Amino acid sequence: MITNIPRRYKKYYGSKYEYEAKRNIDNYIYQLDPVQYHMKLKPYFTFMNHSKIIMTNNVVYIGSSNFSDESKENYECGYISTNQDVIEKIRNCVFLTLEKRSIPYYKYNFAIALANLDDLIPICQNARQELFEATHSLYNDYGSNFEDVWYYDTSSSRLTVGFMENFIDSFSFYENALLAVKNVIDEFECEEDVPQEIVELEDILANYNVIYEDFYIDINNLFDDLKEVGSYDVMEESNQLLSDEYAMEAYDEELEYYIQLCMQETSETYENLIRDAKPKIEDALNKLDEMVLRFKEIKAKLEEYLQINPEINNTSI
Repeated sequence: MITNIPRRYKKYYGSKYEYEAKRNIDNYIYQLDPVQYHMKLKPYFTFMNHSKIIMTNNVVYIGSSNFSDESKENYECGYISTNQDVIEKIRNCVFLTLEKRSIPYYKYNFAIALANLDDLIPICQNARQELFEATHSLYNDYGSNFEDVWYYDTSSSRLTVGFMENFIDSFSFYENALLAVKNVIDEFECEEDVPQEIVELEDILANYNVIYEDFYIDINNLFDDLKEVGSYDVMEESNQLLSDEYAMEAYDEELEYYIQLCMQETSETYENLIRDAKPKIEDALNKLDEMVLRFKEIKAKLEEYLQINPEINNTSI
């Protein structure tokens, strides 16, 4: 969003006008606070533009009318288009030009990076919970005083290849989660006197990239090791074993015996696979716990540098 602030002027001739401007500036800062919009809103302020553009991915309005009571009784004109070429032209030319000439809400404009971390943290938490519940079961008896206790279940696993692949796919989307931080750093690339905050942001970005890459490799390797458990089908393996090993003996009155024998053998194989996978499951759970903590630490550090742009308030109040 790019907007003006009513009654904010280049100069103020009297305290009355300055107080009016400060009141409006404070109101706009409060109303457009990106925190209220999960950091998905990117507010900018411009004090030269008088055009009105309201746009989505599918429709655009361009007109003269202010979004205010003052325009209610006026003759105004406007144009609505669903033409994708027009929308792309406005987005990539007009809007970007206005954005570059506007004042961003934050001094360092990387709020979207915080939004990405806000999304990524629950993804890791949910994946951790799903992985835990897929490999553990509840029981209660006299020994637990009839309170629910989780235990690692070696008799069955709800871990699937689909679950692991879906997590990897969703996690891979966040490789460039802190791209907005990199863009801020790049703005100072040719500067001789780089602010200390930018140097520290570089360290945060480098830290994230190392953490992300290490975790992505580790979790991929762990999930690769677990795919045998996730893809093992006791019934299918039992039928295959019956066909390969006992086809000559399993007929007539002996058939039921060999079916049970194959089921027992493949069930034991499956339980052994689950049992052998326990250390890898624990590693994956620990890795996910670690990532949540690391991402929270990075988010907290970024929040320390999220300052409202001092250029917005041009009053002396």
